[in-house]
Parts: sequence; structure tokens; C-alpha cells
Amino acid sequence: MSAGRTIIGAATNASGRVAVACMLVAGTAFAQQGASRSPLHGALAPGRFGVGFNTIEVRDPNRFDQPKLDRDGRPVTRDRARRFTVHVWYPAAAASAQRLTVTDYMFSHFADTVSQVTRQADEANRRRFFTQFGTIDDAAWRRFMATSLLGRRDVAPATGRFPLIVGSLRRFSTTVTNEYLASHGYVVAMSNGFEPDTSDAGVGLETAVRDMEAMVPELRKLAYVDSVRLAALGFSGSGFSQILFAMRHPDVDAVCDLESAIFSDRVFWPLHRGWGYDVTAMRPAFLHTYSVPLSKQENRFADFENMRYSNRHHYLVDAPGIHHWDFALEGMAASTVLGLRGANGALLKQAFETTNRYVLAFFNAYVKRDSAELAFLRRDPAANGAPPGLATIRELPAVRPAPSVQAFEAMIRQQGVETAMTTFAAAHARDPRAPLFTSIQMNRLGYRLLRSQKVPDAIAVFRKAVELAPGSSNAYDSLAEALEAAGGKAEALVIARRGLDVLQGEELTADQRRQMKTALELKVQRLTANP
Repeated sequence: MSAGRTIIGAATNASGRVAVACMLVAGTAFAQQGASRSPLHGALAPGRFGVGFNTIEVRDPNRFDQPKLDRDGRPVTRDRARRFTVHVWYPAAAASAQRLTVTDYMFSHFADTVSQVTRQADEANRRRFFTQFGTIDDAAWRRFMATSLLGRRDVAPATGRFPLIVGSLRRFSTTVTNEYLASHGYVVAMSNGFEPDTSDAGVGLETAVRDMEAMVPELRKLAYVDSVRLAALGFSGSGFSQILFAMRHPDVDAVCDLESAIFSDRVFWPLHRGWGYDVTAMRPAFLHTYSVPLSKQENRFADFENMRYSNRHHYLVDAPGIHHWDFALEGMAASTVLGLRGANGALLKQAFETTNRYVLAFFNAYVKRDSAELAFLRRDPAANGAPPGLATIRELPAVRPAPSVQAFEAMIRQQGVETAMTTFAAAHARDPRAPLFTSIQMNRLGYRLLRSQKVPDAIAVFRKAVELAPGSSNAYDSLAEALEAAGGKAEALVIARRGLDVLQGEELTADQRRQMKTALELKVQRLTANP
């Protein structure tokens, strides 16, 4: 077992309240606070907690990583359950343990048994990555690798229970963000599991969602994790699965993506085809952060606008030379320790700091219900001390959902149709696109009431169906049937004839038109013969 890795369930009590760092209008963008600083945190003010870091192994007995039979066709007898590692940052008590460096975090996903050759190859790949920003000499690279952050391995957690933020690990990239949130009283847990060997990107997305589903109940067993408050966070391509997770699970209070191309099919179309992807299923608050240049490629941004049951905040940042990686540790390192961004470096550093401050305010507002932080979130970044024009934020308020069809039916049966219709009218005014307000749903509801001998209630519902779809001959046919059942034959005849008139201009298949015409004409004949 690697150093720093614990078995899930072995935990210590933790807690505390969070001191909120404030932006300043003058001077640096953020209040200077706390003695323990890191150049990779820049002017971000750490919270009042230390930062602990460890890794935890999670076992999911409902999925299997190993085949049922081995290559010789013999049953596999060893434990086949899926296992994956979770990297955890948490509020820590005061500790004298040495702070983790860039080197420590860079190799934190490796087991102790990994060879030095593998580590050197991984480091070389990372160094090559940074060359897109400029040339790095050996001295600068050594200085970077030795740079300390805030985390300390395996230190005791602070006293109390803290909200949980989950996601899929983007190795290295969100380390500063995770530490920053932990110092302000959050447990940040990122899953790091192998994906199935397939070219279908949707399978990897689903695997990540299932990993989060498995790890949340296990992490909630830890004594320092709040079992109620839950959020999700992700950067870039590791931010997609959190959207599906938030859509599927009512426990999620807030979800934030950092520069994830969620609304661009060009980058990651499987999200929109994933099981459970439904814009109306997004109920938690949602902070979507993006750079202005890349935001112009979002050809599905209407999805964000249509997530009407979520309180959404659209945060955009712009600066000369802004890059995708300026939302991550890599960009911050290039702007600070490595000094690779030239004249743009200072402003790009402030862009990273401002973004992270808004991420903290977002989680504080919606997870901790901090009204002052909500006010901060709603203000323009310049009013909070950021350089003018560096970032903008706008809020798209949530719409209170209309009742479900099932809830509306229960209301009719329990409170009476008049009370239910009052609720119906108010809900229709604020949420007209809800499933309740479709003629087909009202038609089905009307027949359920009719079959249970609630004829007056059925008539009221069928009248609403006609109001919702005055061009539907089927709506008139249903209303005529209910009126006839109630003995209102004269009105039923008028409604049936109106249905025949509507049918003439209705777009239907030949079979549908023939069936509806027959049904309506039979009603007219019967009602004419027996007025």
C-alpha cells in the first residue's frame, strides 16, 4: 500500500467554521491572510484551516474489473470488484509536517513500487507539456519541482464535519483549487480509476459517474465528512461526468466546471448522449466558467440557458493570451514560478486568482448557505477588486418547477379540482414548458380520473387540454366523451363538431386522420340521435 493511502472507513473527527477571504478594491486582488503561503496560490488567501492530503482506496462490489474466467477458461477466484483510488484534500488541524511540493503531487498517483524510470518518464512528459509556453532551463525546472504548496500528507483532520466536493481527478491541474477549498472548510475528493479499454468516450464518462456514486457513501462514513452537504467540481475533460452526476442525484447542492467544453459537441459530444442528460434534470446551482475565446465555440450553449430549474452563474474571463490551462495549476505555474508568460503573466495570474475566489464564493453561497458570499458572487468582479474587464459574471435565476403530473393528480384527488386548477394557472405562468402542460399528459390524466368515476374532475382536466392544444382534434374528442358521460349531451355535440372542424387543418398521418374522423363522426351521430 502506498504511503498516504488509507483504507476507507478509518477516519478521525473533523470540523470548524470557515473564515472567508475577501477581495480588496485596492492593492492586490485578495486579502493577505495566513503565514503559510505558496507562490502557486498567489494572492489567494488561505482559510483558517491547514490542508491535509491522503489517498483512499474504494472498492465497488457492484462492478467488476476482472473477468469471470481466466485465459484458460477457469473461474477467477480472487476478488474481482472494481477498486480505484480517491485523492482527498481536507481541513487539517495545526501540524508541523512538511508541506507537499510539486514533486510530491506530480507523483501522488503512483504506487510506491513504481520504478524510477517510470517517474522520470512522467516528469519528462510534464516538462515537455510546459514548453508550449516557452523554454524552461534546468534551474527553473528544479525550482518549480521544489516549490511547496499547502498540503501536508496524512495529518490529523480538523475537528468537525465538512461539506464534500467530488469529481474526477485531473492529475495535478486542480491541486491549488483543491487546497484552497480545503483550507476554507471543504473535503475535496477526486476519483482516479482506470477506464475500460474502449474507443467509446461515453463508456469512460459513465465509468467516472459510477465511481463518484460509489465513493460518496463511503466518504460519508468518514468522521470529518458532512453526510448531507454535497457538491461537484471538475476541470476540462474531467468536468463532464460531474454534470451527469449532478443531474442524476438530488443530494447535490452545487456543481462547478472549470473551462470544460460541456456545451460544445465538437469537443465532447458523448455528454449530451449520456444516460440521464436532461437540461430539466439540472436542479443544483451551477457555475459555468470559461474563457471568452473558447466560449465562442459553444454551439450548445442553449442547453445552459434551458437548465431553468437550476440557479446558474455564467462566469467569463478574458485577458491577453488567455489559455485553457490558465484555469489550472499549469497556467498559474507558467505565469509565476516558471515565468513563461511574459508581459501577460501578471494579469493571467490575477485571472486564476479571481476565478478561484469566485469558485469559493459559489460553493459558500450554495453549499454553506452564506448570504454574504451569495452577494459577492452576484457582484461584478471589478466591484470585488478584480482588474476592470478581466472577468464578468451573470446570473440566470432558477424557475420554481411546476408540479409533476403525478403531484397534480394527487392534488386534485386530495384538495379538489378548484384548488388544483389555481395551482395549475400559477405554475403555467412561470413554467409553461413543464411536462404537465402538454395536451397528451392532460389527456391521460383526464382518462385516469374518468375511469375512477371522477367525471367533473375529468371534464375540468379535458377543458385544460383543449386550452393547451386548441388545434388537437383528440383533445375535443376526449372532452366530448367526458361531457357525454356527465349527461351534458348538448355541449358534447358542440365539442365533437368542433373537433371535426379542427381535424380538417390538423397535421396527422392518414391512419390517424381516419381513426379520429371515425371516432368523432360516431359521437356526432350518437348525440344527434339521442339528444
